[in-house]
Amino acid sequence: MTQLKPFTLFFLLLFLSPNSLFAQTDTLKVAGPNLKDLSEYITYWVDSTESGNLETALQHLSKDDFKKWAPEPTLNLGINPYPLWWQLSVQNTDSVQHDFWWSIYTQADQILVYRRMDSLWQLTDTLTYKTHLNHKKIRTRFPVVPITLRTGECQKLLLKINNLHHTQNAFTDLTTPAHNLLWEKRFYLKIGFFIGGFLLFSLLSLMLHLFMKIKAFLFFSGYVFIVVIMLLHEELLLTVAPPEWMFVFIKDLHPLPLSLVALGFHYLTIALLLDAKKYSKKTLQYSFLINDITLIMGSIAVVMCAIFTEYFSFQNPSFILIWNLCIASVFIALGNTFLMITYLMNLKKKIVMGFAIAFLLIYFNTAGYFLNYAGILNYYTITYPNYFYWIVSFEFIIIGVLLAWRYNKTIRTNIKLLKEKNQIEELAHLRTLSVLEDERKQIARNLHDDLGTTISAVKLIVSNNYKQDQQLSEMINRATVEIKDFYKKIAGMGNELLTLKESLSLKVADAEKLSNIKIEYIFSGDEPVLEPPLKDSLLRIVTELLSNLVKHSKAKSATLQLMVEPKQLQLLIEDDGIGFDTRKNTNSMGIYNIYSRAERWGGNVYFSSNNNGTVCIVNIPLKNAVV
Repeated sequence: MTQLKPFTLFFLLLFLSPNSLFAQTDTLKVAGPNLKDLSEYITYWVDSTESGNLETALQHLSKDDFKKWAPEPTLNLGINPYPLWWQLSVQNTDSVQHDFWWSIYTQADQILVYRRMDSLWQLTDTLTYKTHLNHKKIRTRFPVVPITLRTGECQKLLLKINNLHHTQNAFTDLTTPAHNLLWEKRFYLKIGFFIGGFLLFSLLSLMLHLFMKIKAFLFFSGYVFIVVIMLLHEELLLTVAPPEWMFVFIKDLHPLPLSLVALGFHYLTIALLLDAKKYSKKTLQYSFLINDITLIMGSIAVVMCAIFTEYFSFQNPSFILIWNLCIASVFIALGNTFLMITYLMNLKKKIVMGFAIAFLLIYFNTAGYFLNYAGILNYYTITYPNYFYWIVSFEFIIIGVLLAWRYNKTIRTNIKLLKEKNQIEELAHLRTLSVLEDERKQIARNLHDDLGTTISAVKLIVSNNYKQDQQLSEMINRATVEIKDFYKKIAGMGNELLTLKESLSLKVADAEKLSNIKIEYIFSGDEPVLEPPLKDSLLRIVTELLSNLVKHSKAKSATLQLMVEPKQLQLLIEDDGIGFDTRKNTNSMGIYNIYSRAERWGGNVYFSSNNNGTVCIVNIPLKNAVV
């Protein structure tokens, strides 16, 4: 019998036992840290029979029903209401024992881990994503299957993955714990920087809203806070970053309706920044209505998914309906935002800039961020950190700068309007004073012409016919003098050609003649040329104060001091009289007129009085009074 050659025997064995060779090539061989793509070694099977038991899975495994997925890092099966089974064989080819982590980056509800031990498959681990870090056996952000392999040892594993609330879009790798944590450390530094920054953005925006009363900051604060919650979900940091009490509240908030709510807040922020409210257009009214509807729909979906988490799953038609409605609403909201931005920018004659801004904000947004991570719409490559994070950061800076510029512009406009208002009021006041002064002079002239003529005629008759009646002559002479004084008072306070210093000096001299009070008059500073109405107001204030001094103070001495400074006039009058009760006498007509005349020029009046005398200080700014 002819003897087979060795290489002929090798090819014969290769042909007769293809399964054994396939098993060798499908075994992941590791000797420490591993960077190999597991898609080459993992096979999967979707249990559409819904039996979900191990025996059924093993039967299909033996029938080679387990498939190899495409050579990509992730397995994207979309919405999958059935259990998903993974199979992996791994062997340690190193000369020393190694510990490995099989990491599954997924939001799956539950992962059951089966290992082949002594020709039998045994359940060794049950992993759940929604378990806080404090209660995990291996404290990582993602589910981990620990594997310990001695030299040359080969271990076979089966995973049953139940994911009924999120799309089946999982990434996985297998390496040593130290190697994995080295990458995780860099990941935490990058993503943690953005989480902290976004929380700071949200807090600052809220504080700016409370301080500046600008609604755009309030909406942006809500928008960024939702971005933080979505980031925790999509980056699998939900079980790590928030404290345990907060984890209980946000673990059941579904990212899809959250992204819809975020789009609504984002729309309102942009609309306020572009002054959409000032354009009374039907197009914008319909646009706001669409945004309100999608915002309300998203909010209701968030609440329903949070309350009925156990009931709502891809096995429930109601959840499928809500899912599809939210997906459709997302695209409607994105289109609505795009049209709103371009429409408003077109009204501002900046259509090219509008298209650029709208495209950038629509391309990178919360909904696109979710759709990309969920594998529903992979239109840009996922990086760490994600491009979307940079857009949010850039948005905050742009919004802050734009609103700060607008706030500064508003402040300057308000100051300008306030100045114009003050000028108008001042001119109106000056016109009023001028009219009053003209009326007083006209009344004085009328009295002089009528009453003065009558008094003069009476005086002439008395002089000619009643010379012997001295008392009657004295009464007529005194009446003539009083009438002349009254003319002077009603027609004007003095000669307008006199300076303020000279006019006040005459007032002091008149007061001393009418009383036994010694009045010291002090004038300091360079007297500017004042508007006649201001001079008139000041002289009337002094007249009222001196009148009160003569009539009521019972003082022996007094001081009248006027200090003229570049920016204000300060009038001081002080006496050593009996004083008065400032709480009871401030409502008198004389004191009321003093306050009123000072306030008309932006001034203020201060009274202090006791048994030892009275002090009155009047301050009047000159910034608007000086010619």
